[in-house]
Amino acid sequence: MTSTTNDLLMRVLRVESPWLFDGSEYEPMEVVEWDHCDYCPAICETCGDEPENLTIKYRTRNGLTDYESYDDFGLAEMMEALDKWDANREGRKTE
Repeated sequence: MTSTTNDLLMRVLRVESPWLFDGSEYEPMEVVEWDHCDYCPAICETCGDEPENLTIKYRTRNGLTDYESYDDFGLAEMMEALDKWDANREGRKTE
């Protein structure tokens, strides 16, 4: 994974899951893997739709690997999270 991808996905983690960044030994230090699953409509009447999903695996301060998954998270949500990151760093408000 490139450092750019790692940086972008760490920003998503910080915006979408800020409670992870508490200074503890379980705080994310680097992204090690990510996976995106497209929306999948139900294949039968009793099955539910599978939402678009983003999973980010990361290495913690103590060297363990953990992950966060975000349902209904696609490109639009990724761009919104990155906009929020930029706004927070620049002191701007976002809606």
